[in-house]
Amino acid sequence: MLFNFTPLDLITYRTALALHFMDSVTGAAVADNLRLRAWAFDPTAPQAARRVDEAEKSQRSGIYGFRSLPGLEGYQIGDDLPADSLAFIVLVEDRLGRYLPQVRRYNLPLAQPAVQPIALFPAPDKATPTGYAAVRAQLLRTTAPAGGPPPEVTVVAPARWAQVVLTIPPSSPGDPPSTFTGQADSHGAVVIMPPWPLIADGVLLNEATWSISTTVRHQPPTQNADYALLRQILPDLLPRDRPHHYFPPIQATLDGQQTATLFGAVSIVDPEAQIYQIVGPANQTELDFDLSFGRPLTLRTQVDGDPDHPLSELLIQSA
Repeated sequence: MLFNFTPLDLITYRTALALHFMDSVTGAAVADNLRLRAWAFDPTAPQAARRVDEAEKSQRSGIYGFRSLPGLEGYQIGDDLPADSLAFIVLVEDRLGRYLPQVRRYNLPLAQPAVQPIALFPAPDKATPTGYAAVRAQLLRTTAPAGGPPPEVTVVAPARWAQVVLTIPPSSPGDPPSTFTGQADSHGAVVIMPPWPLIADGVLLNEATWSISTTVRHQPPTQNADYALLRQILPDLLPRDRPHHYFPPIQATLDGQQTATLFGAVSIVDPEAQIYQIVGPANQTELDFDLSFGRPLTLRTQVDGDPDHPLSELLIQSA
């Protein structure tokens, strides 16, 4: 016997934005103790009044989603809405301080609705997981080299929210090198945690060493442009005097920063005023450091070329 079924009502419900978080070091899912807030804004009138929406976490999948966002109420129940027609700022914070905060901009609804993956960068003091190296740095930004020869530089500020990229040579001939990125915090402190490379046959553990190349990406003007916008959108959260102490610029801006100049060695002119003379090239954008198995590595600028007496920081100069 055949039966004919007539559907009564078909209800469509779409979440406004769903985000899935992972540890940038291990790739493991991060599904707890995160706080996500979203602000809608009109780029042509960023100071218009707006509400704050907070995401909820799925107890099954660990995905964070915004149940409702202003202007998307019809879209969420199945109405058509042009893609990328509404702008939102999303602030991601870790309540436990394990990961750095992130600010992201989304134009909604997405042209291809899907859960958006986000990699979270570890905070500088986060514990290193087993099987991974710890490469740390305190980045200080200087003035451009001037005077001389040799030219001098003066420290002006921490290199806030810079990105450090490590390149490790391949373990086997013909393989590509591996790159790993870490992000500095508001004080210029950063940790990168690459997995330990393979150790060649016949090499003792305490003798295993790799030469890794380091570049830094930092671009204060683009960061400041973001803060000018964010101060208008989030006036209650972002004071005018020190916005960088509260949260970073938009993540896409940080990911697109230009390469900075690195100073591998200096002579000290005035330690209190932090004035230094450049030893060697004044236009390097890449430095090599030795990573030894089982030991943490701190990236530092040498003093007079003496590897046993470096500064505590790595000096950079960014546009």
